[in-house]
Amino acid sequence: MKLKKLGNRLSLTELVDRMKSFDEDNQGRIKIHHFINVLKHNYAALFDQETLIGLQFELECLSPADNCVDYEEFVKLFLDRQGA
Repeated sequence: MKLKKLGNRLSLTELVDRMKSFDEDNQGRIKIHHFINVLKHNYAALFDQETLIGLQFELECLSPADNCVDYEEFVKLFLDRQGA
């Protein structure tokens, strides 16, 4: 994943809160297109268009049945990977 560096400006709590607004059933899962839009509109400086397209494709391949993503798990894995 090609990402731009932002230092510690990406907050786990802030990102999860934005994702939760799409989690009507409070299951920790949201539709992939909502997930990608949150990243696109709130973290455009971090995720370029090519990265978002690739991420959406990968997520859709991983969950074809419900087309949802566990956003809390993704955020934790992403931040661990980035050393945040």
